Amino acid sequence: MKSFKKLLFLLTIKERKDAVTLMILILLMALLDTIGVASILPFVTVLVNPELIESNFILIRLFQITNIFGVENEQQFLFVLGLFVLILLIISLSFN
Repeated sequence: MKSFKKLLFLLTIKERKDAVTLMILILLMALLDTIGVASILPFVTVLVNPELIESNFILIRLFQITNIFGVENEQQFLFVLGLFVLILLIISLSFN
């Protein structure tokens, strides 16, 4: 704790604000990385067992929402779900 106080004493007010901003951005990047990686396993699970679309409440709701945009069957839904996971991964990797 003493080292941290010494470090804060050495920094100017602008540098302290920049450090806080940097820490917030690092936390945001870590959160996006976690979401990106964590989205792969559920997607693979739905690919292996498409019947989950009919039994999982969240997938049922997502399927209903995508019906508004013209998704009519499970194949199209899996494609849209795959695109969503890919976009999440691209966003999380673009911050690295």
